[in-house]
Amino acid sequence: MGDGIARIEQIAQTALDGKPGRRKRTAPLADAPPPGAPITALLAWLTAALGLGRDPLAQVQRFGRHDEARMVLTLCSGQRIVYERQADVFSPDGLARRIVLATGIELAPRTKPETVKIAAALVRAAGEVAEADDRVEARDWAATFFADATELASDDWDAGTAAGRYAAMSALLRHRPAVDGYATAAQKAVVIRWTDGSRWVRTGAFGAHVRAATGRPLPWGALVARMEEVGWRHLGDQWQREPRGDRKLKVPGVLWIPAGWDE
Repeated sequence: MGDGIARIEQIAQTALDGKPGRRKRTAPLADAPPPGAPITALLAWLTAALGLGRDPLAQVQRFGRHDEARMVLTLCSGQRIVYERQADVFSPDGLARRIVLATGIELAPRTKPETVKIAAALVRAAGEVAEADDRVEARDWAATFFADATELASDDWDAGTAAGRYAAMSALLRHRPAVDGYATAAQKAVVIRWTDGSRWVRTGAFGAHVRAATGRPLPWGALVARMEEVGWRHLGDQWQREPRGDRKLKVPGVLWIPAGWDE
């Protein structure tokens, strides 16, 4: 890999004006290497286009094909530039913001057509989509969450009946963590297991656990998309009127986990 990195650095340097970290901006962005060109040539072109000459681009990964999937740019130093939404690389502001925040470089402005050209090259450089890795991470979030969260279950909680739904939702809303001191986000959470084995988790509670586990904020839409990729489903707010009564319960933001999902 050393020869490949050296080649990337050599090619990228031709796009610099001889002063480290400064790029010429008079000429329009050249076309990316054609399909079939060596990956080193494509990475070198991206290195120059993104102003990364001091620390060239070594790898691009995409974790899914939808807008909300992540894209990770890894530099030769090992530093990562993470786009939580790969759709952001198609806008000049979205593309530049993460690079500037991660590296501190002074990035030359790009036009919309140039940005689309760069985004297309990033997609090409990513090659095979690493969806499996992304799903492993999502399943790990779930495993650590279920290990600490409190699960409530009853043979009377049939999700298909008003009485069963009302009883389960009442238990969920009444629950208070029986943990002393500073409980983790998961220890404060409750999981409802229905009689058919499926489960409910509040999106807010699970999101708090993911934020604590990753150390970074994950937009609500991205969190839902990540978990739906591994078989969960977002139900949104759930309401249930009390059987033979006037009271109405609301459980906001519910994620549904199918029976046997852990297996």
